[in-house]
Amino acid sequence: MIGFVAAARLSSRRVQSCRFRKALAGFSPKQYIRQLKLAASVKGAPKGMAERWQFWALALLWLPAGVVSSAAVRFGASEALMGLTALPMIAASLVPMMPCGLPLALGCRWMWRLGYRRTAWIAGAALAAATVAATLIAGLLGPVAIAVVAIILSLPAWALAWWLRPRA
Repeated sequence: MIGFVAAARLSSRRVQSCRFRKALAGFSPKQYIRQLKLAASVKGAPKGMAERWQFWALALLWLPAGVVSSAAVRFGASEALMGLTALPMIAASLVPMMPCGLPLALGCRWMWRLGYRRTAWIAGAALAAATVAATLIAGLLGPVAIAVVAIILSLPAWALAWWLRPRA
């Protein structure tokens, strides 16, 4: 009985189809769970809520975290610790920068979904470093310049995903 409870937790909409249940009718609970795990791991299977939130949190926070970490490297850890007292003011200045990381994150997510995981990580890391460096300079011109620079520097990721699309 415990095996069927675990199997019910692993099930998804695709797995719950009548045809799939009929195909698994003669399996033991252990085999049933193994088949459910296999079906849930199929490319394109619905993701869990935690995996969705992890992506969006990373997509929104990578650019502000990069700017803060580059400031900590440039000015030293002692200045960064002193900046903790001004954390509300720092957070308020970084909020407009949060959506600027979405174009690069979504381009890399497209590559990830196509099955090019290593390419997505490499392109994302390289373009993220360039975007953070350019954002520090564009930050002097304002939030609109940060958004324009982030969009321009995410274009290589989108072009690469578009180029890889027919090959997937």
